[in-house]
Amino acid sequence: MLVQVKKRAQITIPLQIRKAMGIKEGDMLEVGLKESEIVLKPVMNRTVELMH
Repeated sequence: MLVQVKKRAQITIPLQIRKAMGIKEGDMLEVGLKESEIVLKPVMNRTVELMH
């Protein structure tokens, strides 16, 4: 799947992927690099609470 980088470096995660991963508006994602790939990982709500 291809996505386009928009203004302010934003991308849209395709609906099919959001549904499969259970990602909803307001959810937090961890962003990282793995060799030459950008990796997005959903962060569980409990983990986010512990970070604050």
